[in-house]
Amino acid sequence: MDSDIWREISEYFPKEQSHFIDLGFINSNNVANIPNDDSNIFITHSLGTLWALKHHAPNMAGLIAINGFTNFTNFTPKRILQAMQKQLQRSPSQQMSDFWNSCGLDEPLNKNLNIDKLHEGLKWLIDWDMNAELNNLSVPALSLIGSKDPFLPLEKVEKQWAGADVKIAANGGHILPLSHPKWCAQAIREFIIEYKLEK
Repeated sequence: MDSDIWREISEYFPKEQSHFIDLGFINSNNVANIPNDDSNIFITHSLGTLWALKHHAPNMAGLIAINGFTNFTNFTPKRILQAMQKQLQRSPSQQMSDFWNSCGLDEPLNKNLNIDKLHEGLKWLIDWDMNAELNNLSVPALSLIGSKDPFLPLEKVEKQWAGADVKIAANGGHILPLSHPKWCAQAIREFIIEYKLEK
């Protein structure tokens, strides 16, 4: 997806304190520049959690992962992800429509797909393992999980986040920022207050 996934959650927070990272899968090739200091609370979704842990684990004041994971091949075999790469090459619109539908989106996103970047993202899912980065994280971490996430079975994903705070959205799927924005925002706010992370 793209940074539009945050638009509803962002309504609950001061705009001047919010910065959006777009990994370039849709409409864009650009990733936002992030200061290399320890003042940023990273709020991530799905694959964005892997990306943040890989590139910014030493520079976080805190990590809030929504539908996040540290190793996706714990949930989906590499051969399935490789088959998705082939389908993406043959029929990108159909592949992405199928994916968005399985996420629970009623309508496919009518946006420009960056096929090369989507292939790269699938490669990240196949290759990256950020378990060590999470285990070595020295700042507070919160995992927000959907109890009905079709990609991340609850029992397995809880194990990946065993050392973090965990909150579970009853009947939540894989797009909690869109399906449960108020619940996510409340959990984020409580976490920031509890650990005194407010700037």
